[in-house]
Amino acid sequence: MLLPKVIIQYGYLLDPMFREYFLLNPENKNKTLVELKELFKNIENYKKEWKLYEERILTGLLKLLPIKFLHNVIDVYVVSWLFGKAGISKPLIIRGDFKKDRFVEILSHEIIHFFLTNNDPKIFQSKITEKMFPKEKDLKTRNHIIVHAIQKYILLDVLKDNDRYIKDKEKTSHPKCYKKSWDIVEEKGYMNIISDFKNKIEISLNKK
Repeated sequence: MLLPKVIIQYGYLLDPMFREYFLLNPENKNKTLVELKELFKNIENYKKEWKLYEERILTGLLKLLPIKFLHNVIDVYVVSWLFGKAGISKPLIIRGDFKKDRFVEILSHEIIHFFLTNNDPKIFQSKITEKMFPKEKDLKTRNHIIVHAIQKYILLDVLKDNDRYIKDKEKTSHPKCYKKSWDIVEEKGYMNIISDFKNKIEISLNKK
């Protein structure tokens, strides 16, 4: 099983822009921006911590669904600040002021997004989730149902860490669309959702 290489690095072209925007935004006047020296130290800690989990998480994803990573390298850019977000998946950017264990949870979340959206052209996550949850009109909520279901699988079934799952769920229950997606995961069952999603992927892949 070929696993992509995850390269965690300082976003040296991105970070100056984010830092400048942070300093110019009046909403941040009472907030502290992480110092570069601390950011670089965090990045080194992130690399070491991620290596402890990387193979298990990536292997778990590949075994879970009948799709694969189309890229053999996943570039992860760490920056000082990110418009109020923890991370984004395209490009994969993560804020660098988290503790190392929280960084692993955020990175796994964004890699799930990356895994689901950088794939076979026959697979459209949003179309599949629309069929699975026709009553849910909000796109972000629908897409995060499957992401949170897979994140729960990774934390409980792959990493075997219930405490980590509980803490991650608490931290990712904002905004409202995230909380609603978690509520649906709990209501329907994460493995039931994943099984339905997997079946619909297989149907899509078998279409000519």
